[in-house]
Amino acid sequence: MIELVKSPVVFIEDTHTYLYGDKILMGITGMISRQLFPDKYTNIPEFVLKRAAERGSLIHSQCQFADVTGFEPESIEAKNYIEIRNNAGYYPIANEYTVSDLENFATNIDCVWGKDGVDNSVALVDIKTTSKLDEEYLSWQLSINADLFELQNPHLKVSDLYGVWLRGEISKLLPIKRKTAEDVARLLECEITGKKYNENTELVP
Repeated sequence: MIELVKSPVVFIEDTHTYLYGDKILMGITGMISRQLFPDKYTNIPEFVLKRAAERGSLIHSQCQFADVTGFEPESIEAKNYIEIRNNAGYYPIANEYTVSDLENFATNIDCVWGKDGVDNSVALVDIKTTSKLDEEYLSWQLSINADLFELQNPHLKVSDLYGVWLRGEISKLLPIKRKTAEDVARLLECEITGKKYNENTELVP
């Protein structure tokens, strides 16, 4: 049985804020957008982004409900999600699992999956409902998630990263390559110090 460490960070969903005591921690998605993909949604109208976000939140909640309760989901996206997870041989451990370094950053991981008979490693999963799947964005997002997860759970290793793409009848499980710990540390340090990320930026000793 895999036991996860519960973070003391409190996530305020309405404002998408992470609180550790009286300190507000930085979220990961906004940081990635600022540092790496500042023009990703430049030409998309605000109302379109809002509608897509609402639809994505609904599908996420339906997948979580199916994971937690074991009930048959109603939407085709959630049904496809369960089929993908089962076919890959995983079972759900946690949904919307909060991880943090308890100093600067915090984020919620969509899904933590485990495999029967494997007690020392997990897979981390991010669900996407966008029109296209951005593998490079997912690689950064899940790699940061993985580093924070292992920091919070030193008894566990992240063996696999996956993007699950759900869009109507379309569904796909995509293995995602993990960035190096040095790349992740360099990105996070740039955000902390107010610098623009560059792959050649030297880490502060």
